[in-house]
Amino acid sequence: MINYTKTILVNAFEALLKTKSFDEITVTDITNYCGAARSTFYKYFSDKYDIMIWKYQNALNEIHIEQTAIPYWRENTYSGVTYLANNREYFLKIIDYKGQNSVHDFLYNYSYQFIYKVLCKERNIENLPLLENEALKIYLMGSSKYLMDWLKTMHISPEELADLLCNCMPDLLKQYFE
Repeated sequence: MINYTKTILVNAFEALLKTKSFDEITVTDITNYCGAARSTFYKYFSDKYDIMIWKYQNALNEIHIEQTAIPYWRENTYSGVTYLANNREYFLKIIDYKGQNSVHDFLYNYSYQFIYKVLCKERNIENLPLLENEALKIYLMGSSKYLMDWLKTMHISPEELADLLCNCMPDLLKQYFE
């Protein structure tokens, strides 16, 4: 029931994005569009920024649920990039938002937590060494910004982008993914 209700609210948000900018949309607009009470909205989301991210986070969780090992790294990267491409119109509407819960910040944080966890699990350690941790942060900060810029132009195919992202990983980290 929770995901069903969240999906209804997210669908209302997405429908509103077709006619309004992100900044123009209010929680009242979302609840009025789908006939939900404001209390229902706030039961599942803290604000419109929270709803903005939920769909993407849910999709990434589904992509990664069974593929949490390093051998699936390229496939996960390709699946994530393909998802962005297939939902390009949605992301173009919210991509330039730079404040609280921006897509760029979400993508960086999600990727960092996911890859950090996989690397620690594969290496049977609790924490990454400092140099590897910092290399991962730098790589993902640049990659997430690059992904957002790519979405605007899509100057290369999703397959080419996934390969580029995998091939540009620092050697310090890449050694664990090959």
